[in-house]
Amino acid sequence: MGKLNGTVCEVCREPFKDDDDIVYCPDCGAPVHRSCWHEKGECPYAHLHGEGFVWKPAEEEKEQEEPDALEAAAAAAEKDFEEEKYMGVSEREMAAYMNVRSPQQMFRLASLCDMMANGRKVGFNIFSGILVPYYQFYKGLTPLGILALFVDFLTSLPQIIMYGIYFLRPDMVEQLAENMTLVAAAGIAGYVRIGLMLALCLLGDYFYVLKMSKRIKEIRVLYNNGKTPEYYDALSEAGRGSWGRVIAALGVQFVLSMAVMTFIMAGYFG
Repeated sequence: MGKLNGTVCEVCREPFKDDDDIVYCPDCGAPVHRSCWHEKGECPYAHLHGEGFVWKPAEEEKEQEEPDALEAAAAAAEKDFEEEKYMGVSEREMAAYMNVRSPQQMFRLASLCDMMANGRKVGFNIFSGILVPYYQFYKGLTPLGILALFVDFLTSLPQIIMYGIYFLRPDMVEQLAENMTLVAAAGIAGYVRIGLMLALCLLGDYFYVLKMSKRIKEIRVLYNNGKTPEYYDALSEAGRGSWGRVIAALGVQFVLSMAVMTFIMAGYFG
């Protein structure tokens, strides 16, 4: 009877007691009160015998079903994680490329995934605008960084000329005060620079995810479609920021500014 503790008759649904007269179906092994068997005239699972049904206690079925359900859920979660793609790349690949380590980085990853999943191009990244063009070079957006560097230089040029004349050529200050064209150009350039910064604040993340998804796909091909053990290490290395590019950008800006100062000293803006 110990095997049937807590088990009910499959006909009357009453729990079995120690003194009950019980019979077992010769086909599936289902336990039934003898009186219930005679009353029904057959096994309550007779319609399943042709399918090879074998009766098992409810607790045993539950124990078997729970691990199966957990395994199925885990497999489904893993499959979803691997197959969920944002512009052709998975969240795991993006996390490796972005070197996600902190809660702040996880929040940024989630915001980029949301942007990609919903097809949005506009976000908000203040560093992309305020730190132009250094942020672009640091993140590996080299073509955009070069464009931003020269736009930044051109919009700063009127002010560089004005400050250069004021400090290097005091004899030309009076002419500078009368040169309304240069003053107007400085004002217009200031608005253009603000527009550039605002545009990169709003679109900086979009340019970044375009670069990231393209680079991940390139690396995936090199590592047997992402199946080699070194794949995620390669993504992490490729996504690291580069201070070398930032220093190079500063060097270019310095050279351009010195060239302008040289022209000022030579009197080209007289």
